Amino acid sequence: MSELEPTSPSFRPIGSDGSYWRSALVFVAVLLALRVMLVLAALEPAEERVVEIFDPARIAWEYGPERPIFDREELYTGTAAEAMRLGVPIDATTFQFMTYGGGSLLTALAARVVYTLFGPGYLAFKILPLLVTLAGGFFWFAAIHRVFGRRVGYAFAALYTFAPSTFVRTALIAKGDHPEAMTWIGAVLWAATYAADRGTRRSVWAFVAGLLAGLGVFITYSTVPVLLGVFGAGLLLSRFRPIRTWAIGLAGLGVGLLPWIVALVSSRGTALQVYGRTVGTTASAIGERVTSLFESGFFAQYDLVGAVPLRQLAGFVFLVAVLVGWVVWTRDGIRGLRGDRAAAVDRTSDATSDATSDGPSFLGTPRNSSTWAWLALAGTAAHLGAFVLAAPDASSRYLLPVYPLLLLAVACLVRGRVAARVLPGLTLLFGITALGLVLTQSAWTASRLPLAGTDWPLLGEVVGQKLTPEKIRALPDDVQRYFWVGFGKKVYGLVDDAQWQDGVDLAPEEHRGAVWEGIGISIVEQGAAFEYGQYIASMTPESRAAVVRGMARYAEVAFSPIAIHRADIDLGRAELQMAGSSQLSLTESRARSIATLSVHGAEVSPIAWNGIPPELVRRAMGTASFAGVRNDQIRLYPNRSESLPDVPDGDPEFWAGVGLALGRELSLTTLGASERTEVIHRIGASLPSQAKGAFEAASSSVATSSQPAGRH
Repeated sequence: MSELEPTSPSFRPIGSDGSYWRSALVFVAVLLALRVMLVLAALEPAEERVVEIFDPARIAWEYGPERPIFDREELYTGTAAEAMRLGVPIDATTFQFMTYGGGSLLTALAARVVYTLFGPGYLAFKILPLLVTLAGGFFWFAAIHRVFGRRVGYAFAALYTFAPSTFVRTALIAKGDHPEAMTWIGAVLWAATYAADRGTRRSVWAFVAGLLAGLGVFITYSTVPVLLGVFGAGLLLSRFRPIRTWAIGLAGLGVGLLPWIVALVSSRGTALQVYGRTVGTTASAIGERVTSLFESGFFAQYDLVGAVPLRQLAGFVFLVAVLVGWVVWTRDGIRGLRGDRAAAVDRTSDATSDATSDGPSFLGTPRNSSTWAWLALAGTAAHLGAFVLAAPDASSRYLLPVYPLLLLAVACLVRGRVAARVLPGLTLLFGITALGLVLTQSAWTASRLPLAGTDWPLLGEVVGQKLTPEKIRALPDDVQRYFWVGFGKKVYGLVDDAQWQDGVDLAPEEHRGAVWEGIGISIVEQGAAFEYGQYIASMTPESRAAVVRGMARYAEVAFSPIAIHRADIDLGRAELQMAGSSQLSLTESRARSIATLSVHGAEVSPIAWNGIPPELVRRAMGTASFAGVRNDQIRLYPNRSESLPDVPDGDPEFWAGVGLALGRELSLTTLGASERTEVIHRIGASLPSQAKGAFEAASSSVATSSQPAGRH
């Protein structure tokens, strides 16, 4: 096992008969068609509204997707791109979301090009994750086809196309991190398969593979574990042979690391931190993450909505398929290490074609077969270990870079006995069914409404924390207020409450309320509402209203974990004590949060409802029930709560809540006020007469009170 290269004399260069590239192009074309359909069907703001309340409570939405592809962080990136395109006087590097990953800035720069060509719409932005998904499919298919042969390559292509919904959806969200890492790893390994050939250009490909691996560290740390595992195992198994190829690859790695080294030095070492803290987690969290991996089937959350047992079964089947694939890899690897040449003989009738027709014969010799099995296992183990030990949290998105290797483990079962082939078949069936359910049940909002690809308040909230008061004053008047909100968050973090007023006074008088809003946002985000309750109660009415306005922006998110996990906190009394005359906005937020949890099947502490008037409960139920519009007909989620009151047909308060949800959805579009009003009247025409007026008034109050989404 001296080299990672094919040794069979029957080896011919990849694609020498043209079939490889034709297969790849057909795969990418089919993948493009299906992913475009999924984007149009699954880009649903109504789903994001539910998940953003369920996630902080650390509970799963069992009747909806685990990850909506409508993602506010994408809108941050899109707004950064639009700000650069419009010439807003902010240095481009300021838009980089965190110091440790350049991927967010690179994505914003790419989005700037897309917006220049197609305008700042959300569908235009989705071109970027579509390209990432297509490129990832191509590179992984190419590498696997070369190494494991035609049959496994085709099986992988099918499984990648109809993968577990968590993988498919997360890969369609572009923020410069985990989907991009998945694709980048595929590109590195594809180049590495060429470096393993006996061809004359192996040195060039070795340098390219090393260069890409180094650049990946600058883009996102998510590329590191898999590549470290694969190449670390490769070095050990090959005993650093051929020395020249490995040396050239390491030289490429050194060159590729230069941008990351520059970023590390310029950040004074903070680029080594993730979310501002040292990488690592607690012993209890490690156990929880290991458990969650196996309980969820590696987060294989299929979109089998309304069929919870079937969703759990699908995840279990995927888990078993991956584990069986690992067993097969380990067995083949051990046999190869023993030098049993008979173990390399493919167990299916297409063994000869896999080894000789259109791919190098890695499977044609026992040593090379075992080598690539060990490399795949090492890369998988390295990333899963990093997830368990070092990921900032237990989110499924951190598993995305290794998911192609999980799919590969399943795909390799097609070379086994008939019983083993059942597992890839079932996995594929669940994926096809999940996609079909999404396409048939969707409201197709993205094809009906021109969703905006920008969110200026969110951009200002993030970037304003990085700017000085002088730089904020230099910004255009139509966006300046949003950045003062971000500055307020900075004030909260830098000084204690006795000095907040001094920070507020740094803003022009007309924007001091915005600074207080930012302070209010931070109070909620840091869970400090009770700590500062007396301080807020003692403020002047004008300042208190601004702080409460900021708190209400994310109060729905803050209230959800309390409503689920704390039966000892009377939120109604706390709201009254701290907010006084401004209490209503917080009570409305609490009602929406609790109603969303209840309507969608979560058990809420009874004390959480204290102080919420019955009419506000019914209105919140309407907002929580809104599932979008299809053919100008309102679609409602079923009420899965046994504790919520029955709502009479045509109840004005309920339909006012539905109208508020529609108005919020319309506020996310580029439609003008008159166009939004037309949509509201057209949809309201089908409602009962006693509900129509309340619905239209509530919807218009949200939809037409704001300008078209964009720069305003």
